[in-house]
Amino acid sequence: MDLQTTRMKVLETRIQDREKRIEILEARLKTIADDNLILEERNKALLNSLRAFEQSAEIAMLALSQTRLWKEKLHGRYRDEGRYEME
Repeated sequence: MDLQTTRMKVLETRIQDREKRIEILEARLKTIADDNLILEERNKALLNSLRAFEQSAEIAMLALSQTRLWKEKLHGRYRDEGRYEME
C-alpha cells in the first residue's frame, strides 16, 4: 500500500467512527428527550395531586371551623337552658 491509500483508509475509518459516535449521541439524546417527557407528565400529575390535596385541606379547615361554630352554639344553648355549666 502506498502512503496515499493508507491515509485514505485512516480517514475513512475516522469518518465511520465519528458516524457511529453521532448515532450513539443521537440515541442518547432521544432517550433524554423521552425521559424529559415522562418527567413532565409526572410533574403535571404531582401538581394535580397537590392541588387536590390543597382543596381537601381547605374543605377540612372549613368543616372544622363549622364544627367549632356548631359546638359553640350547642354549648351556648345548653348554658341558656341551664343544662350546661362552665368548668
